[in-house]
Amino acid sequence: MLKIENINFYTLACGFLSFVLGALVVYGWYIDNISLIQVSPSFAPMPYNTALCFGLSGIGLCALALNSIWIVRVLGLVTAAIGITTLAEYTFGH
Repeated sequence: MLKIENINFYTLACGFLSFVLGALVVYGWYIDNISLIQVSPSFAPMPYNTALCFGLSGIGLCALALNSIWIVRVLGLVTAAIGITTLAEYTFGH
């Protein structure tokens, strides 16, 4: 049976992994390395804003595991703003 301590550990671990994934893809965009942006040639490359949201969500999960609710709220709003802006861009054209 899972205990609260284990759940916090898993939340922290998953948040860290999500942050690392986002950070690696953002770094791949900066150094123009297709291997970090696209895992396989048959897959679509991860867009920059998606990688940024992965990183922010990962930090938010870590903050949630550490009971820092105000950080979770701020990062949630920033991530939602990026998503809404991207949706508006696709909806109304570039």
